[in-house]
Amino acid sequence: MSFNDRAGCGPRVKICGVADPNSLKALIKLRIDAVGFIFFDGSPRAVVGSQVQSWVEDMPPFVSTVGVFVDEKITQVKKMVDLCGLGRVQLHGQEPPEYCAKLPRSRVIKAFRVKEGFTSDMVKPYVPYVSAVMIDSVSAGETFDWSVARRIRDENPDLPVIVAGGISMDNVEEIVEQVDPYAIDVSSGVESSPGVKDPAKVEELLRRIRPSVSNRP
Repeated sequence: MSFNDRAGCGPRVKICGVADPNSLKALIKLRIDAVGFIFFDGSPRAVVGSQVQSWVEDMPPFVSTVGVFVDEKITQVKKMVDLCGLGRVQLHGQEPPEYCAKLPRSRVIKAFRVKEGFTSDMVKPYVPYVSAVMIDSVSAGETFDWSVARRIRDENPDLPVIVAGGISMDNVEEIVEQVDPYAIDVSSGVESSPGVKDPAKVEELLRRIRPSVSNRP
């Protein structure tokens, strides 16, 4: 049995780049596992701490909140974790293992972009300091060679591997079959505009990897 197995429920699903409260409410109703908020000014989906703090106040239990940071000062990351009550921190820049070690291991997700010269060995120094790794494409909305993510998963059987980058209704089933990831991370593939998620697209994506969704009351 794979560590990803959840009685046929499929991989966990994180919807990233949530930038408006109505999208968040819709995702909660659809029973998404995690939502991601981007604390990076360079993103069209950027949010600030005061927004997220107000949005998450009434969130139900068991929906994980993830703050996405890119080469941010560690003091600012910790500040946002405390202010917004973030459950996880996703580090999406060039943060070294020593940086990750300054945060609680259980909260850290380290993202790696698959580009020329990337190898699975680059993940190994981070393993003692992270709770999961995310394997992503170089450019937003683009896919990559999924066999890289599968290799990392096979080489680190106890390390949850999350796959991101260009995931949509057209390819999500193939990705799940090829990689068997712990979770998938989707952003632009389920949007009506940057930061605004389309509930119908999210529901369709869930239906494709979680057959039980279509039978929900």
